[in-house]
Amino acid sequence: MNHRFAIVLDGVIQSAPVIRTAIYGGNAVISGGRMDEPEARNLASVLENPLQTPVKIEEERQVSASLGSDSIKSGIYSGIAGFILVVVFMIIYYRLVGLIADIALLINCFMVVGVLGMFNSVLTLPGIAGLILSLGIAVDANVLIYERLRDEIKQGKSLRVAIDTSYRKAFSAIFDAHVTQFLTAAILFWLASGPVKGFALTLTIGIVASMFSSLLVTYTCFSWAFALGWLKRVSMLHLIRSKGFDFLGNAPKFVSISAVATLLCLGVLLMKGERNLGADFRGGDLLVISAAHKLTPDEATRRAGPYRVSKQRYSIGKGGEPRSHQHSS
Repeated sequence: MNHRFAIVLDGVIQSAPVIRTAIYGGNAVISGGRMDEPEARNLASVLENPLQTPVKIEEERQVSASLGSDSIKSGIYSGIAGFILVVVFMIIYYRLVGLIADIALLINCFMVVGVLGMFNSVLTLPGIAGLILSLGIAVDANVLIYERLRDEIKQGKSLRVAIDTSYRKAFSAIFDAHVTQFLTAAILFWLASGPVKGFALTLTIGIVASMFSSLLVTYTCFSWAFALGWLKRVSMLHLIRSKGFDFLGNAPKFVSISAVATLLCLGVLLMKGERNLGADFRGGDLLVISAAHKLTPDEATRRAGPYRVSKQRYSIGKGGEPRSHQHSS
């Protein structure tokens, strides 16, 4: 009697009430004259012993209705704008064969969105970024094929033979680029969580769709164009003329520069350590607060105005729920 009963969680004393009466049956009531509602609820949570039933929260986000609507609009507008810019560039620079590439890009978009819908996945802002990046990879594959086609035509080959040769010779570079991006997306999906994992998932689907659209779809379109007699010749813009630069002869120099740059980047990563990883990789809480106008403490207090505090006494009942005993102001 009249001894303190310490309530400890993780080695920290949360409360130390005085035992006024004998405890029968393992049940007791804790009361405090100055205990407010937050303190009572915190003590109730401690008494429930959360270690016996741990809760693992993977991700929790709260977005207001206006902010969510703005994010959706900005994501949709940016995705549409990026797609339109790519389509216009391909038509202006590569003309008819650029139109074929645009058809492949449109099919690529349908495939990515269709696969996401098949697995009931949500297209978030990072997902839209992954979709745009996959479109860039697909465009890069078409550019490699068309630039190779330009060289084959310059060598005097017929159009049909030049197209077949350009696909065959550009395949190794296209495959290497897609495999590299696929490995990057796989590592992100493995290590990251939340939005970054959504980005990696969309990028992975886009890479597979890009291989299909940039190779099979475009080649099929060329075959149909030849069969229908629509494709007689190919004309493209050529803003940068070839200067006959010896890339292979200067390979040791560029490899050395790349090696030094890579070592510098690795050194910076090792120096920063865990600071390279944000909450999306390490987990935890990330709180971002922004204010339209900065206020001094005096201005904030003056604008808040006077306030009143009401006091209330609580006790911990059965099940850990706080119960009100008395209200005073």
